[in-house]
Amino acid sequence: MESIFKFALRDDLKNNPEFLPTKANKNDTGYDVRAAVPGGVILTHGQYFLIPLGFRMFIPPGWYAELRPRSSTFTKKHLHALYGIIDENFSLEPHMAVHFLDNLYANSIKIEFGERVGQLVPSKRNNMFVESISNEEYERLCLLRGNKREGFGSTGNV
Repeated sequence: MESIFKFALRDDLKNNPEFLPTKANKNDTGYDVRAAVPGGVILTHGQYFLIPLGFRMFIPPGWYAELRPRSSTFTKKHLHALYGIIDENFSLEPHMAVHFLDNLYANSIKIEFGERVGQLVPSKRNNMFVESISNEEYERLCLLRGNKREGFGSTGNV
């Protein structure tokens, strides 16, 4: 299922089409996005930062975009990045929220202008119906389904 997402680059980037989300490989799920901080930014231990991505996007009705870190965001940069949901009615420039934790080699890191920092994953919006039930009904439904999980991240076996 495909749909057209439309992107407007920031005025200072209008001659830099590399700031449009792009796939590194044909069969990739995510579209890489880049840090649009002129001159880059140096982050120190414990610092939080919102990395501007340099575009606004018009998302088609019934869709949204997930903003996710690239796997190298953590492994190579030691950046913890928040996942984000960009709804079809969001009209501002999206930012990648990151938190830098130093490592054995450096207590600061530079994020370069144009560096790939995240990825957009287009997603079709699904709706759910919300129904309130009692705790007793909840327990009954779990028993009927055979639930045996007993905690956060648990599969029942420790």
